Amino acid sequence: MKNTSRLLFLACLTCSFIKNTFAQQKPVAPGKSDVMIKAAPSVFTSLFDGKTLNGWTAVPASAWTVADSSIAMTGTDRGVIYTNDKFSAYRIIFSVRQIKGVDHWPCVLVFGPDTKMDALGAVQFQMPKGYTWDYRPGKNNDGRAFFTHVGNVPNVNKTDWARCEILVDPATGTARSAAAQPIGNQAIEITDFKDANIGNIPTPFGIQSHNKGQFDEYKDILIEVNPKVNELLTVLKAPTGLQVTAKSATQIDLAWTDNANVEDGFKIERSADHVHWITIATTTANETGYSDKKLKTKTVYDYRVSAFNAVANSIFISNSGTTK
Repeated sequence: MKNTSRLLFLACLTCSFIKNTFAQQKPVAPGKSDVMIKAAPSVFTSLFDGKTLNGWTAVPASAWTVADSSIAMTGTDRGVIYTNDKFSAYRIIFSVRQIKGVDHWPCVLVFGPDTKMDALGAVQFQMPKGYTWDYRPGKNNDGRAFFTHVGNVPNVNKTDWARCEILVDPATGTARSAAAQPIGNQAIEITDFKDANIGNIPTPFGIQSHNKGQFDEYKDILIEVNPKVNELLTVLKAPTGLQVTAKSATQIDLAWTDNANVEDGFKIERSADHVHWITIATTTANETGYSDKKLKTKTVYDYRVSAFNAVANSIFISNSGTTK
């Protein structure tokens, strides 16, 4: 978990932060300030410019358009849209919602070797619900022999935006998925696929219009090719066990347990009134403590700490202490 290569990788990523409301001694969920997706970190490439379908092939063309800065379905046909480029190992992160449709969740396709086959002859993830289907030749079933259900997004629904991640590796025949809803909430690993016999060949990433009358939208589509870290970046475990110890009249020491595998570092915030928070420090990865100095004597201070990386923030863990 704590290796040099991961540290070098994480050090180059750009962090993004969130503002939360305080809850004493409890994890605090990220707030709505993270709903806007910021610019792609340096290790990611945008697959969709929000204006055109350049770089994608739509089948049939009439089934796809651009609306609300999203790849959108017109509802006229069953079909697919897939990247012109093919990828071996990759991580894809995207936002999705359904405007309206028949009884089916939005679908994305991986390991699709043949663009002439129905649904690319691919493996389907229905996001953010976690349902699945296996369109590979000779299968055409729910794929339960190859999928493992890991978790659920609480109160998940189709019409709200969800932020999703899929980590694909044909060398091991694996694809892991995670989702957060609403965007900015803690992501949860949902469904994992594994078939060691899958072909280790580059394939496009696809989006499926499963039925006529379906209106799904996809935006903020980012890809990392040949990921440096073989973990889901959005499933970022929060620190636990925050200890706040007064060392003197002007210093309080913080200590916590690092539970994350893919953090860039930790964000530390302080409040003197339980309402207004300031960021007092950000650490590098693997840190488990911080000393807050030049404080007022005999004063109560509230603290909260969260893990962060280039694409996600964990929930905060909180505690308070009083200088001597």
